[in-house]
Amino acid sequence: MADESCGPAKPAAPSAPAKPGQRMVHCVKFDKDMPGLERVPWKGELGKRVYENVSAEAWKLWIEYSKMLVNEYRLNPLDPQSQKIMEEQMEQYFFGEGAKLPAQTDRVRIRSSKGRTQYLAKRHKLPRDPRQDHAEPRRLKSALRVARHGPGHGMLHG
Repeated sequence: MADESCGPAKPAAPSAPAKPGQRMVHCVKFDKDMPGLERVPWKGELGKRVYENVSAEAWKLWIEYSKMLVNEYRLNPLDPQSQKIMEEQMEQYFFGEGAKLPAQTDRVRIRSSKGRTQYLAKRHKLPRDPRQDHAEPRRLKSALRVARHGPGHGMLHG
């Protein structure tokens, strides 16, 4: 159905109150009680963990991040090796070191071109290790080389 208003659709408020009967979870990403997912989003044990510990809002953030991963590393969602890589990335995103979002005072609120609200870390306030900046893409590219060309091609040369 078309929206009766002439303006753009209004995005949902970030911490919208839960509807009566809606399942609540303590979100590992936001570290607070929030509305949970309606169904298990991934197969296996990881899917159950995500269902029990991740809010619907945090899952939306993962979807946006996963789109970037699929495009940047040319992953095929139907390929078992690509699914394994996505599963590893999901585990790291929600349950790995540094998985929680920075405190509100260390984030910058921006609006994307689609009108969505996003939060970015203020780089000058957060300590970071410059050696980690390129470690993750290299590890993923290495895994993709192995998947495409077989063992022995995953090592970085030069």
